[in-house]
Amino acid sequence: MNARFLNADLEITSHKPLDALVQCVGDRACNLYCGTFEADLYLATFEIPAGETDRDPELLIHRLCDLWATFTPEVHVLVKEAKRRVIDLGCETDSDLEPMKLELSAEALSRMATLKVGLTFTLYCRG
Repeated sequence: MNARFLNADLEITSHKPLDALVQCVGDRACNLYCGTFEADLYLATFEIPAGETDRDPELLIHRLCDLWATFTPEVHVLVKEAKRRVIDLGCETDSDLEPMKLELSAEALSRMATLKVGLTFTLYCRG
């Protein structure tokens, strides 16, 4: 099996509850979790459901960034004050760890930078 891209998740970590964010996003993204993360932190995670034909990290990053346009002024403040805003790209490979290349455009990276959203990669190894 070759390495392959799986999904893109938006993760927001805050010292304040994030229920208003979940309500604001509504059905534009799938809320995977919203609740306590650590003793003094809250976490909300979202994923844009991707079919087999739109499993493209670039497209999903843009769709996650598009969520900002739907935020109410209160949610904009909540997200702006959040401790962490990250898009996590999930990939899968087998134990041979064959090389995988993910290229993101300057446009996608620029949008993330403007929104002060970081980028992480999670590699899931199938054994």
